[in-house]
Amino acid sequence: MAIDVHAHLYPPAYLDAVRPLEHAGGAVGAAAQRTLHAFIRQDPVFTDALDERLALMDAAGVERQVLSFSTPNIWHPDVAVRSALVRAFNDACAEVAAQYPGRFALFASVPLPFVEAAIAEAARALDELGAVGIGICTHIADRPVDAPEFEPFYAYLDARGAALFFHPDGFCAPGVLDEYLLAWGVGVLFDDTLAALRLAASGLVARYPRITWIVPHLGGTLPFVIGRLDRVWRNGQRFGLLSPAQAALPELPSVYLRRLYYDTVTYQVNALALAREVLGVERLVFGSDFPYNSRQNLATGREQLAAAGFTPAEIARVLRDNIAGVLGLAQTAEGPSCPPG
Repeated sequence: MAIDVHAHLYPPAYLDAVRPLEHAGGAVGAAAQRTLHAFIRQDPVFTDALDERLALMDAAGVERQVLSFSTPNIWHPDVAVRSALVRAFNDACAEVAAQYPGRFALFASVPLPFVEAAIAEAARALDELGAVGIGICTHIADRPVDAPEFEPFYAYLDARGAALFFHPDGFCAPGVLDEYLLAWGVGVLFDDTLAALRLAASGLVARYPRITWIVPHLGGTLPFVIGRLDRVWRNGQRFGLLSPAQAALPELPSVYLRRLYYDTVTYQVNALALAREVLGVERLVFGSDFPYNSRQNLATGREQLAAAGFTPAEIARVLRDNIAGVLGLAQTAEGPSCPPG
């Protein structure tokens, strides 16, 4: 059985909360319109066709999906509005998890960049909704994930020993990838890469070792560039070019990057083999990116691992064993897929 750490749902209650913003104008209105009218949102399995989703999970041997927010985020400047949107999403996903015991869990969203509100919602989600972790973007509005103002948020998650799942929200450099479908072709992978690198280089990974950091899409381009990163770091030490945060770290970037977990969402089998070699099989966890990457067949990820030459024992580690205990999901789901009633 597999635990899918990268699966999306846009509950109808969340879409209802977004509708009043559709004609707000500006970035808020544009994000609301994309939320409501993007082609993927017209597929019922993204919103409320849970019986169909469960049938796909059962056919593929997926025990549980950890539900998380997709994109776009609505970076509303009013903390009350942003918080209300987040609560609507979290509450609706928590209801799904309660309705189908043992089949769904939640990486709760939080209203960053508002740090106090984000901490409050994280506490509510972990303590009251039963969330198994928190989900945030690979950049926060127009700020990188390691911006100093977010430090109290990470300190809180570290104190809780919480899991933190990242997900891209487009590419962090506006306008650079607007043409040729580059934003989703490569931009999200660059954003994954940059988030992981900033977590490591800023010292966040070193300072907050009790956070379980989970980066999507095999860490973007990390398996391909990690050797270059170590070399540049060494040269930076030699010529005094490292930032104070970098210079304070005793290890190479690769050491800190191997303390993160990486989900297996990819379209290239050979990338999985490289990730196993570079990051280590113990740092890989199963993700489907449902329904984007796996609408018809949730077994695609398992099939890719086998095609990449992973042994049965390694596949078992990636599908479940690496992450089940970390998220408190070690007990296998029991009983029927359908809720009682």
